[in-house]
Amino acid sequence: MSVKKLLRKLKKTYAKMLSAYARRKLAKAYELEDKAILLELELKDRKLRDEIDEGLTALDKLFKHDEKHGLYDDCLADEKSK
Repeated sequence: MSVKKLLRKLKKTYAKMLSAYARRKLAKAYELEDKAILLELELKDRKLRDEIDEGLTALDKLFKHDEKHGLYDDCLADEKSK
């Protein structure tokens, strides 16, 4: 599920939850509150995974750039000589 879709679902859940509290339907409100918490956690997890993926992609580009310019040749030679 995309981040936009998660945000849309979370907004709808918040609206329903507040409406249930206003109508004194506490059981339904508590249920919707739990659902909102789960959606928030899923959203946080999704954003964290996206940040990790971006970081790994940046590291991969950096290492490819460094290898292209021979910056690791000395390290490789040291490892082979051991």
